Amino acid sequence: MGRERSPTGERGGASAFVVRDGNAAPTPITPERLPPETPPLLTVAEGDARLVTGPPNASKLSHPLVLDDGRRVFVTEDGDAVLTGKSGTERARRALDALPDARLVRAGGHVAVLAGRTKRYDHGVLGDGIEAERCVLLDPDDLAIAERIEPSGVVEGTMPILASLTENDDSEVIVTVSDAERGARVVAFDTDGARLAAGSGFDGGHRWRHQLAVAPFAADDVPELAAVETPHIGGTVRFCRREDETLRVVGSVSGYSSHTIGSRVLDGAVAGDFDNGGRPELLVPDDSRAHLGAVRRTEGGAQEAWKLSIGGTLTTSVTGTRLAGGGVAVGVGHADGVRIWQSSN
Repeated sequence: MGRERSPTGERGGASAFVVRDGNAAPTPITPERLPPETPPLLTVAEGDARLVTGPPNASKLSHPLVLDDGRRVFVTEDGDAVLTGKSGTERARRALDALPDARLVRAGGHVAVLAGRTKRYDHGVLGDGIEAERCVLLDPDDLAIAERIEPSGVVEGTMPILASLTENDDSEVIVTVSDAERGARVVAFDTDGARLAAGSGFDGGHRWRHQLAVAPFAADDVPELAAVETPHIGGTVRFCRREDETLRVVGSVSGYSSHTIGSRVLDGAVAGDFDNGGRPELLVPDDSRAHLGAVRRTEGGAQEAWKLSIGGTLTTSVTGTRLAGGGVAVGVGHADGVRIWQSSN
């Protein structure tokens, strides 16, 4: 079974490898360089590995969203959202004042982007002092604005999670909302902009919650949100379940760090059934950032089921993917190289 892996170096140089039976062989990658702060997005088609890039006016702090039919949506340096066809021809543009590092996501018939740049909350732990005032939902066909979701504080993150916290298929818009009085709390909205449920905050500002994934972590298969509370000062993984208008904590384990202060890398964990146990785990760095802990929901809360040694201190995102022949692969980078784990069904 082969798997492409494409790390980017400190100066933006890219390398790709095909991994088969535990051995890694170099393979060509296009382009060979990215701007140093551009998050890499890799596509592989018919054996051709390619990093997804935008045009010259695209923000260097993000990457385009590739739609199913080959069209792309990207954010410009000025904060516009732009839709292009397969050939790269511009088809639609919408002025949004999107975050320079906004990551576009799609689910439930919408493209979502964080917009409305503001510096009114002076926390600044995610790479700059700019946060978002709103989350905008766009029609992927023409970028018409379907909804503007305006929380009471700022949105402290680079992208929302679009997922359902109930057992129906209706997507919810989940964001981390922050202010000086209560710090960060996770809030879920419906796609019409109505607030559905919220988690707890803190006693003051400058405390962050890193929302990570929604999955059926528990044995009853009800979707839950996994987040790390205060990852910079001793992090705690918390699993939250929606109950009426509350996101209630149903499991917690301390000792994890999904983000480093000042970094724009927010892909700090991945959820999946990595050990073929029948239920997903949250794979997240521990406080030393030298190991990945597999945190699993239990009947009484949560616990670390097992861990992986990175072989150094984590310096990249935590990336996971399904393999074509079954199983999953997880990859991380550290100061001396890249480490990849693969499982099979």
